[in-house]
Amino acid sequence: MSTYIIAFLVSEFVARSDGYFLVHARPEFYDQTKFAYEANKDLLEALDRANGIPYMSMGNDKMALAAIPDFSAGAMENWGLLTYRERILLWAEGESTLSAKQSIASVITHEQAHMWWGDLVTCDWWGYAWLNEGFASYHEYISTHDVYPELEMDKQFAVDFTQSVMVQDSTNNTNRMTEEETNTEAELARSFNRITYNKAPAVIRMFAHAIGLEDFEKAQHEYLKKL
Repeated sequence: MSTYIIAFLVSEFVARSDGYFLVHARPEFYDQTKFAYEANKDLLEALDRANGIPYMSMGNDKMALAAIPDFSAGAMENWGLLTYRERILLWAEGESTLSAKQSIASVITHEQAHMWWGDLVTCDWWGYAWLNEGFASYHEYISTHDVYPELEMDKQFAVDFTQSVMVQDSTNNTNRMTEEETNTEAELARSFNRITYNKAPAVIRMFAHAIGLEDFEKAQHEYLKKL
């Protein structure tokens, strides 16, 4: 497995857990882990179906999420230990908004999707990062919609991805999705922009509708199994 997805957590956190699914947080925020804990299980089951390979069959018997108070990234797909900013994972009944609930569910799905797209199957080089992030973002909306259809994330896809990336993609500052000459730190940073996170899932969705959703899902299964 790629070294960049290895993580260790040393903390005084508490965990809401059944031994297989866990959500770690500071003790004072334990009550705010309930939604993430329930979503953790339900969303992973949806991704098992979508990707055709059960997560628990890939060499890991746990799916742990951790809410970290001082975390520079929004979230990270470490193998079996997904790390998040606290505000991206914690939800307070009667206080947090529906928008926050949607954000939590979708980001959990995005990072879980990386267990297949990025962790199980890893790109040869950073210049193909759109494959990892594109499929993770695609499932962020499509698989989250399967579990929480009341959020209507299928209807938000085109607005949030396709239409939003048109602004950057219409300028001279845009770039290709595949950038084979990605060698320096600056070039690597450029690989993680709206072209990777927004245009890539929009193109993937376009392929899905052109091929047909059933055949596209079969193609995903074959891709993951062969690689």
